[in-house]
Amino acid sequence: MAYSKGKSFLDTFGGSYSDICFSVIDILKGDEFEDFGGFYLGSEYAECFLSYFFIKHYDPELSYNKQLFGIWSEVFDWNDNYIFTYEQIRLICDEIKSDLQLLLTDYYNPQLNPVKESFNICSMSSPDDPDYINACNDEAAYKRHLDVVKSFYEGFIDIILRTINDNPSHNLILVSGP
Repeated sequence: MAYSKGKSFLDTFGGSYSDICFSVIDILKGDEFEDFGGFYLGSEYAECFLSYFFIKHYDPELSYNKQLFGIWSEVFDWNDNYIFTYEQIRLICDEIKSDLQLLLTDYYNPQLNPVKESFNICSMSSPDDPDYINACNDEAAYKRHLDVVKSFYEGFIDIILRTINDNPSHNLILVSGP
């Protein structure tokens, strides 16, 4: 899975305080939880490619969010901590697959406008790419870099589903912002 101009999906992974962490957890009691590991993803990539899906599927009424974090935000934002069930994550992955297929076959379909709203050419191209240099944040530039979008979505789905499948006795993913 190669990005344009030599970038790969692995370039989106991180491990620093400015990255988004996706962790498998179990609730212990009260506001305590146990972390069973996961992966880090660069926040700029999460925001560019995943915002629509996580905002859409965040459930502020999910008891685990209230249990761990008390009164919590009504809206999802990458800078905080939120819990998603495995079922929610699988639904997100299914929607990503469906929307990716539509991006590849009917890019200008109005149904995709919310998905493309957070796209950013800087996360889709390398610094020596003319679209990056000229800050071309427009539909034509995004369409030229669909190989990056495809690579990212396929890589993300693979790693998050593998993380879930490797931890079948658990059922929650904690998404922690920078």
